[in-house]
Amino acid sequence: MAKQIDPKNVVDRDHLINRIWRQLQKPPEQGALRCTAERRIDKTAIMNEMATEPMDGFDVLFCEVE
Repeated sequence: MAKQIDPKNVVDRDHLINRIWRQLQKPPEQGALRCTAERRIDKTAIMNEMATEPMDGFDVLFCEVE
């Protein structure tokens, strides 16, 4: 497994992270999302950043499935 980026080193992703939180605030039937992209596009780093600083009202459970 590749070394993960420390969440404090994730930069210029605030807009994307805010969009994800807004999507997750919708009712369950509308608020789901799937994060897909090529390798090395920072998907895990973004999720780690969200887990490190969760939005009020959210509990973050991070489960790596590979």
